[in-house]
This record gives sequence, C-alpha cells and structure tokens, in this order.
Amino acid sequence: MKAIIAAFLISAVTTSSAIAADKAYDCPQMDKMAESVMKARQNGVPMAKMYEASVTDDSYTSRVFKMLIDGAYKESAYSSPEYKEKAIVNFRDTIFQACLQQQEQKG
Repeated sequence: MKAIIAAFLISAVTTSSAIAADKAYDCPQMDKMAESVMKARQNGVPMAKMYEASVTDDSYTSRVFKMLIDGAYKESAYSSPEYKEKAIVNFRDTIFQACLQQQEQKG
C-alpha cells in the first residue's frame, strides 16, 4: 500500500509541470531528499517547520519536498535508534522504488 501511495504522489508531482520533465526521474536525488525528510521526522522536527524550510514556492523542488513531507508525516515516529533507522530506510526504499517505476512507465 505504501508503494502505491508513493507511486501516486511521485506521479502527481512529476506530471504536474513541464518544468519537471528533465528532473522528474532523478531517483538518487529523490532518495537523498527522502532520507533528509524522514530523518527530520524521526528526530521530532514539527511538520510546520519542515514546510517552512522546504516548501517555499511552486518550484519542482518545493513540490517534491511537499510530497515527501506529507508522506513522512503519515508514518509513525519512533524513539529507539534502531526503529528510527528502519523507518528511514523503509521510507527511502519506498520512494526510490516508486521513482524507478515511474521512470520505467514514462520510458
């Protein structure tokens, strides 16, 4: 289910603008962004602060950060370092996989 949601969100971001055409499938960059967002989520950064710092306009990057923030804050935050790391890795993997699937579909 998470993969379906991630694929839908990535598809919505990448098809919403012609600006995204050359950047839409930079999956390694999206992976790094996903890691940053989920690390902040797991370390207790409030969602509003994430938006304030990352969603500043209607640029491609802001739209990607909005999608990632929305997805990360639908996931639980954990207190143990082990579970935090698992949540980060799982989120990154889900986003990366969804990005690759979008890349294959757009071929």
